[in-house]
Amino acid sequence: MNVKVDIKQLLVDLDDLDFATLDGAELEALIYEMLEHLGDPDSQLREGLIYPTLARIISENILSREQYIHLLETCIGERNLFYKLGERGDSVFMRSFSALLVASLISADVNSHFLSKEAFADTMSKCIEYIEAEMDTRGHIDGKGWAHAIAHGADMLLSIVKHPHFGPEKFLVILETIETCLFKEAAYVDAEDKRFIFVLRAMQDRGFEEQILAKWIEKIFAKLKAQFKNEGFSYKYHRVMTNVENFMKSLYFNLKADRNGLYLRVLLFDNIKALPYNRAVF
Repeated sequence: MNVKVDIKQLLVDLDDLDFATLDGAELEALIYEMLEHLGDPDSQLREGLIYPTLARIISENILSREQYIHLLETCIGERNLFYKLGERGDSVFMRSFSALLVASLISADVNSHFLSKEAFADTMSKCIEYIEAEMDTRGHIDGKGWAHAIAHGADMLLSIVKHPHFGPEKFLVILETIETCLFKEAAYVDAEDKRFIFVLRAMQDRGFEEQILAKWIEKIFAKLKAQFKNEGFSYKYHRVMTNVENFMKSLYFNLKADRNGLYLRVLLFDNIKALPYNRAVF
């Protein structure tokens, strides 16, 4: 029996199904089977069938509180979000698409209320632990589709910041996580920077003060400057600088589009202009 072909055909056949018509055992069996193949390198199966089906089930509010909790615990567990963490290979698909499901589950909890404050805090802690430790920073992989673990990690952060249990005392924790990602030895080329901008703007919607963001921006550029002083135009510096510059440019234009944050925009412009590669341009 070709299990992959069977699960593919099953999901194609279920495309128009009202999942609420399945009994509890049938639904749980279907979810289990999809989770087993969530990290498959076959993008059609992973991206085109399994993830959207699971996301649909999560969003339709047809799961019991216990089923939601079990699904979340599975997704943030060792076989999913932390599966072979630190490895650069096909294992990234399981981690990355588990991250997407976690984001969907946290968002669903806003209406479903299956997470206690303690469970939310534990989930947030595990999400941050994962994002900071993820070393496979590839976006799109030829022949296998999207990995995009860092972008999906940003999606988790966005769902966390928007959740009612998230408090302003955790703003700095989120900033530190974004900072860690910016300084990973990788150059992001698939709009990862923009996904983190969404997180920052969501924090502003929750009352994040402009002065604190300004201090963080200054800290990032100071850290980058210190790295340049120690390494010069090293390969590592060049990649980190690319991440920081792209992120700060995205933030600048995002603020400009909304016609706000004048002080922040001036701060961003001056610091971007001062980067080594830009001094000859301005």
